[in-house]
Amino acid sequence: MKANPTSLVAGLILFMSGLNAAFSQTGPEFINCPASPLSLCMNDPGVRLPLNNQIYSSESDTNATSCSVHITQSIKVKSNCGHQLQYGVQLFLDDTSTAYTLVPLKEVTINSIDEAELIFDSELSPVNFIGENGIPYTSGCNPYHRVKWFVIDSCGEFATCEVLMELYDCATPFDTTSVPVTAIPFPLGGQITLFAKDFARNITDDCSSFEDLLFSFKPEEYMPSMLYVCNFPGFGIEIPSTLWIADKGKDINCDGSISWEERNISPYPFTILFLDNGVNDCFKPDGVQISGKIFTNDSKPIELVSVNLTSPGHVFPTYITTQNGEYNFNHVVVPADVTISADRDDNHRNGVTTLDMVKIQKHLLGKEIITSPYDLIAADANNSESLSAFDLVELRKLILGVYTQLPNNKSWRFVAKDYVFSDTTYPWIHADEITLHVIGDTAKQDFIGIKVGDINHSAKASLQSIFTREVYPPVALTIPAMHYEEHEIIDIDFSLADLKSFNGFQFTLYSPDLEFISASSSLIDLGEENYALFDDKMTLSWFSLDEIINHPENVVFTVKAISKNAGDVQNSLQINSDITEAELYSGNEWVFTPKLVSNKKDGDGMTVYAPKPNPWSTQCTIPFSLEKSGNVILMIYNTDGKLVFRDEKSYASGYHEITLNTIDFREEGLLFYAIQNENEQPIGKMILIK
Repeated sequence: MKANPTSLVAGLILFMSGLNAAFSQTGPEFINCPASPLSLCMNDPGVRLPLNNQIYSSESDTNATSCSVHITQSIKVKSNCGHQLQYGVQLFLDDTSTAYTLVPLKEVTINSIDEAELIFDSELSPVNFIGENGIPYTSGCNPYHRVKWFVIDSCGEFATCEVLMELYDCATPFDTTSVPVTAIPFPLGGQITLFAKDFARNITDDCSSFEDLLFSFKPEEYMPSMLYVCNFPGFGIEIPSTLWIADKGKDINCDGSISWEERNISPYPFTILFLDNGVNDCFKPDGVQISGKIFTNDSKPIELVSVNLTSPGHVFPTYITTQNGEYNFNHVVVPADVTISADRDDNHRNGVTTLDMVKIQKHLLGKEIITSPYDLIAADANNSESLSAFDLVELRKLILGVYTQLPNNKSWRFVAKDYVFSDTTYPWIHADEITLHVIGDTAKQDFIGIKVGDINHSAKASLQSIFTREVYPPVALTIPAMHYEEHEIIDIDFSLADLKSFNGFQFTLYSPDLEFISASSSLIDLGEENYALFDDKMTLSWFSLDEIINHPENVVFTVKAISKNAGDVQNSLQINSDITEAELYSGNEWVFTPKLVSNKKDGDGMTVYAPKPNPWSTQCTIPFSLEKSGNVILMIYNTDGKLVFRDEKSYASGYHEITLNTIDFREEGLLFYAIQNENEQPIGKMILIK
């Protein structure tokens, strides 16, 4: 019988594979195969919306997708045989047995240390519905997809890495256009019920349909309607308001229902104007008008203050101040004597930084006495009616995130504007509430608000001040480039090459691959009281009353951590303000924003960091750092390869940011950017939403 040539070739391949395997000591090894499940959303590197997502078109578009993302992931493998590897990647949706191909079998060449980086990009999947529409989010009670990497070396040896992956929705609903003032005729009965949903006009979300969204007048709970009974400033007056929009969420605790806390929530400003129909009893001449303003000692209006009007046997509605800090009980019938009080107890960390602790410490040591009675009240964090080291302990716990609120104090305290302190060095006998003797048809009482813990007056008293927040100049906090293996204990050294002296810092460190253990220093007095640990986050707050003389080669402090997975410090570690606001201080109370930069060995390299935010709709920054000064060119292209933006400038060595604005672009959707210096040209993607 004549042999089949195909069978002979196949048999020879099998024989040679077996022979090679016999001389191979071990098969290929995955270096950083995650041992625990990955949890990813659009805020994570490599995760982005498909270009056919409904936010780019509309819910009515039958071709639009929702509740899915494209993902790019990589993993390293070590080969012990030959210079070539073959690998493939499969996806098992909801961890079922059905496999979808993300990467068909392809060949890759190992590097000089016998390693190769394997990559999958779901946009390149040969499976049409994945390549076009992305990978769907996982559900609350079936939280994982499974990704299977497999690799074959030149000896025919085989290895796999299986990773459980949760994909969740972290994007909040947003409005695409501004909403004009809504004029509402006030009905005959003297009361009206408003429904939050009626004020939402142009809301879109990457996952939820408009009908799936919830609309509330309160941020902390679902309150879809609000009753007005003549309890507004007056007819014809614009009333700035905020409703809160929640997406359809996810049943995280698998109890069969989705609570308000299990949804992504975003604020939506709107404005109401009530019209007088001439036949109701609101704001008639009888009664009195009691009004006033609430502002800080440096004249910033304070919003969200609950103003209460009380008198025995009478009930009045609470007035919540808006951005102008004003309140107005208009034409209310009151007895001769009424009591007015103000209260606000939210966001205790607002405006509280390590720089405030410096001021309190200087006061306690007699170096710089706090003379303002309002600042003395602010410095009394533990509400003991005195200043001591215990106030510093309480504030440091608040800054580090150990406390979310001060246990013995409120966030704001209020003093009548016309209150006269009998002793400005002991201001704690002050008027928290005021009793007014009303004569005539008007009465006025202003208050000064004091943000507890904020001595340098950096607190944001209203939403308006959030948008005008001072941007501090960046300064590089340098770490060495370092690779770590799984379960390895590492020491990360932090240096300040660009500052000759400093006297304080605070920030949040974050890494998904590291569990932080401690922080220490031989240069500064840094102890356990200066940091707090939160698994993959560490917060730090330290200061000195004396300037620390710094040299570029100094190690300012060292952080010890243990790795959960193999990786690189320079790619994993981040500085942000998630818990503790990122700030660094030098003499004369100069404030900087610390930016993490890794050392390079070549001396003339460039590091480009991910755009922030991405996707973006109004403004975006692309951070980068240079080892030496030189020209840098930013070029942005649309999907047709057309250059749509170009910027060229000369930069000094160190950390920099290029800021982009929507008005600079006619294009929207997917854009490609390239940042070029004389040696490198890193390329990346961004999504512009208009």
